[in-house]
Amino acid sequence: SGMNEREDEKTHHRPPLSLPHPDLVKLKRVHKLRQKGIELEKLEVGAEAAYDFSKTFGLTNNPIAQGVTFTVDIKAKNADENKISEIVKEAEERCPAMFCLKNPIPVSVNINRL
Repeated sequence: SGMNEREDEKTHHRPPLSLPHPDLVKLKRVHKLRQKGIELEKLEVGAEAAYDFSKTFGLTNNPIAQGVTFTVDIKAKNADENKISEIVKEAEERCPAMFCLKNPIPVSVNINRL
């Protein structure tokens, strides 16, 4: 295949990424908020994305993704607007999905012929 054994090992035998269960992550976040004296009563996060599929169909070279808007609906005890803004900012900084949207990251595609 033209690839030496060491290169093949780096690209094809990576250990699977292990992520904590989403409920465990949520539980840890709620615990941290409680440590700050904040009790969440409601938290919902929604996302809207603007797309232009003309490039997908080979019609233009316009960027496919035009933007993403997140909406956070939050109701919390013992938290004023400043504290809520601080919580949302901290969540943005720690969110892997947000990081990937804001920063170029390496992307690779592995093709396995069967």
